[in-house]
Amino acid sequence: MIPKPNSVRLFTFVLVFALSLGFAAGYVLLSAAPVRVVEAAPSGAQPPLPSGEPGPENNHGPTAPVAASASPDAVPPTVPGTLYKTYSGTSFTPHGTSASATAYAGGGGVYRTDGVTELDCLLELPSGVRVTEVIFYFRDDSAATVDFWFATYQPDIGSYSNIASTNSAGVDTNAIVTRVFSGSPLTTIDNTRYQYLLEVALNETNSSHAIFGARVGYVISTTSLPLILR
Repeated sequence: MIPKPNSVRLFTFVLVFALSLGFAAGYVLLSAAPVRVVEAAPSGAQPPLPSGEPGPENNHGPTAPVAASASPDAVPPTVPGTLYKTYSGTSFTPHGTSASATAYAGGGGVYRTDGVTELDCLLELPSGVRVTEVIFYFRDDSAATVDFWFATYQPDIGSYSNIASTNSAGVDTNAIVTRVFSGSPLTTIDNTRYQYLLEVALNETNSSHAIFGARVGYVISTTSLPLILR
């Protein structure tokens, strides 16, 4: 049955009125929603660093050393959401211009035979990630201690600064044992201004002191992701 003209006009009016109410309600909801405005940084500008991390407003000087325990540190379990990078002992090379002679200690480890005591391992981590853990794997079968540092080098002033440091006091074993730094975070990587390194001082010139490697744990936060992708 074909509707009469008046019925058609009434149906059309009701449909248009209902659609108008729907659009009006949607507009009100969108208008009430909070809007986050993100201002673009000027060309070449670096985003601000998190509070407490390296920057002109924060002192990045030496920190208090981590107290050394009389026994090896327990290796913390891996944590979901944390990324890890592992280094062998051969990643540690002589610190400074006076080259040390090193020898292979087996299993990827090295020991010092003469020269300077310090060996360095340079970290290659993306800017913006937060370092939460550093583990050194070493051997100390001597009365002398092995010393450990997690440090930065700032080339514009030619200076090293400690993030954390400790030693192997109380450890005397031929086994491979560990020392651990941990924090929430220990530091946030800023490659625009600093080089990051692990340093170990082997204070014996024989295999009683040896470094077998290290493991670094770090997390990527949502605020650091733009720095990593850049």
